[in-house]
Amino acid sequence: VGDIVFFVRTDMSAVLHRIVKIKKDGTLIMKGDAQRWREEIHPGQILAHVTHIIRTEEKFSVESKSYRFWVKVWKPFRLIHPPLAYVINVCHRLPYKLARMRRRGEN
Repeated sequence: VGDIVFFVRTDMSAVLHRIVKIKKDGTLIMKGDAQRWREEIHPGQILAHVTHIIRTEEKFSVESKSYRFWVKVWKPFRLIHPPLAYVINVCHRLPYKLARMRRRGEN
């Protein structure tokens, strides 16, 4: 639980999601960080396990204590992640849009 895996769905699309639960029959419950619903897969659908994440030129092991800590801290906020990510994205793009509008007004 908590591992990130690359798997193939029944429609043959490949997806990178986190394992959030393992059922007694071995079925895996998957959820993307920005996804509101969960989906079930069988272990045979897994193509690869993520071992490291590279962010801003730093390489992090998914087995490190710091990574596992942040996964646990972030978990309760997953429900608000999609709308929060949208708001952050809009706020990030806003200055660029305003600058473009000003340039168009000057012409």
